[in-house]
Amino acid sequence: MSLASEFGAGALFGSALAAAGIYSPALIKAQMQLADFTMLKTFISASASGALAIHLADRIGFAPIKPRTPQNLGFFVYDGNIIGGALLGAGMALTGACPGTSLVQLAAGLRSGLFVVLGGMAGGIVHVAVLPLLQKKRDPPSCSLNTDAASIQNQPAASDKLPQEPTLQSTFKLNTNTLLLSWEILCVLFVQLANVFTGVGGQGPGLVGPVTGGCLIGAAQAGTVWLTRHTVGVSSAYGNLAQSIFHFLGLKEEGPLLTPSVLFAAGILSSSAVVTRLASETALQAIRAGSADVAASTALLGGFAMVFGARLAGGCTSGHGISGLVTFSWASFISVAAMFGSGILTALITRL
Repeated sequence: MSLASEFGAGALFGSALAAAGIYSPALIKAQMQLADFTMLKTFISASASGALAIHLADRIGFAPIKPRTPQNLGFFVYDGNIIGGALLGAGMALTGACPGTSLVQLAAGLRSGLFVVLGGMAGGIVHVAVLPLLQKKRDPPSCSLNTDAASIQNQPAASDKLPQEPTLQSTFKLNTNTLLLSWEILCVLFVQLANVFTGVGGQGPGLVGPVTGGCLIGAAQAGTVWLTRHTVGVSSAYGNLAQSIFHFLGLKEEGPLLTPSVLFAAGILSSSAVVTRLASETALQAIRAGSADVAASTALLGGFAMVFGARLAGGCTSGHGISGLVTFSWASFISVAAMFGSGILTALITRL
């Protein structure tokens, strides 16, 4: 697929994130504080609607499903997913952003968004720098190290020590269609349960409500699969840009600057810069106020933890959450559990 397709897919995703209003720092922080479940309702709706497109594309042979693989740092099984997911969640709780929504925040001109992205770039740079050390610990001595741009973007293969059954259906010998139907039902129940505990609520800061916004993100997932034959994911763009910086400094071998992930991120920035301007002035003021509550130092630190953690885990809120969960990958379930668990704990600690 062409780089133009990647840019177009990113534009669809960025437009959906902006329309859903899920880039609001206050909204994401409130979710980690368990004070507002708008983010969760949007997240679940996106997962449920996007799952149909992913599995249909797999069924007709257009874009085979590629479940996220376990990330092994050499300490224990799924250690990369647990540690990386925890860092990602902590960064989200501190900044009110994730690797994808931070780009929307930057495009919307939010003060905190700039510092989160800068911190994220630093996290990507450090990950590229320490990746050879991580590979030495993970891989047998006879294995050669590959730190080119493709290895940063793609998921490393699971170690022989890791389970050879990375999905729920392969572990429990379950039918994928049955799992998919069960997932759709669970998503509906989770949204209804959130409504019971917190109320249906208003429209929120977005152009549409959380469920509709989630469905728009799911539609962007479908568009991404159709245009690029892969699912949405953002954090690899930070790694690719970091690789380019190392090349510019003469520290790494040459690699392409305009990788598919970078073009996808550019599409997010471009479209969200337009769509965020369509929100009401009241909504924009509320979003800006939430951004002002995030100190520059906190945004830098949180952005660093967020992206470094996402690269350790092999995916971010989009890659593991919206895309990975619906492939029923153990790595994605573990990463998302670590992300939300750490995010909630971080929010609790910072409020003491």
